[in-house]
Amino acid sequence: MKDLLLMLAHLLAALTGLLGPGSAKAIIADSLLMKQQLLIVNRSRQRAPNLTATDRMPLGLLDVRWIWMLGMFIVS
Repeated sequence: MKDLLLMLAHLLAALTGLLGPGSAKAIIADSLLMKQQLLIVNRSRQRAPNLTATDRMPLGLLDVRWIWMLGMFIVS
């Protein structure tokens, strides 16, 4: 009997919380935010293409560190 009364008290507390001012809007906002998070998590991401050695060669030559190293050897 004690458990039944406790469960009834929890049910009444939950109902008064849902029927209180602004709580329906809070539930709707929470639901919309949850849907947005699920959309972001579940969307597919495009992977970067696999680069071959011939693709990496020009990129390696254009690297900024090479230009910095060449600047070390130039004496003015």
